[in-house]
Amino acid sequence: MSGTKNRFEASLYRAGDADKKPLYTVKGGWNDRFTMHDVASNTNLETYDTNAETAVPLNVAPIDEQDPWESRRAWRGVIDALNQGNMQATSDEKGKVEQGQRAMRKRQGLGEKEWCATFFKNVDGDEVFERLAEPIGAELGKEKTVGVWKFDHERARVARKPYRGDLTPTA
Repeated sequence: MSGTKNRFEASLYRAGDADKKPLYTVKGGWNDRFTMHDVASNTNLETYDTNAETAVPLNVAPIDEQDPWESRRAWRGVIDALNQGNMQATSDEKGKVEQGQRAMRKRQGLGEKEWCATFFKNVDGDEVFERLAEPIGAELGKEKTVGVWKFDHERARVARKPYRGDLTPTA
């Protein structure tokens, strides 16, 4: 895949194809239209117009019912300051969140990059990714993401608010 902001181009190849001739291409914009093209027959299969679709309403709990760590609540001060166009307040509010997170790590005895995830677990690899990535030589790059993180259904099932007790991102 490649492209510029909000635009992309992608090609699909047959695994093991020595000629590297694409079977299909897709070109367009994430926030506009994109077209799927059959290279062999030189025909456009379909054009999808995102503007013609009705947006699905966002369904989130009211901010006061969210856990202090949920993004909209944790970053509410920053968002409000941005909406007011007040860059000093934006910086101040962002600093409060960052300082609170540093203080939380100190209380928990964690290093700067360590984090006890509530809904994810760090695993050695992912069998599905490895099977799909092998033909094209792709790798997870877990050194860039401090591991491989997978959603843990059991952790999510037993998690209860407030997820981190009395620890908050700004305290």
